[in-house]
Amino acid sequence: MTSREVIDNLLRKKKAERVGVTDAPWGDTLRKWAGEGYPVDQENNPVSPLEHFGFDVCGVGGWFDVAPLRGTEEIVEETDERVIK
Repeated sequence: MTSREVIDNLLRKKKAERVGVTDAPWGDTLRKWAGEGYPVDQENNPVSPLEHFGFDVCGVGGWFDVAPLRGTEEIVEETDERVIK
């Protein structure tokens, strides 16, 4: 099965030949690995782990905004010592 077929089957609750594989190594980890022989590109940056390891799933952004009301303030409690917003 291709990566696409594996993930599609898993999402549709069908049988797949394996579990989809993904990971997100930290940038510092990739740089350390590059010093230990991990492949780098022409600009000496570590290559994408997605491509190198053949992961089935990758992050594409679009995370939920944890502060949807940016720029607004509501004072919940105010004392002489503190203000809770």
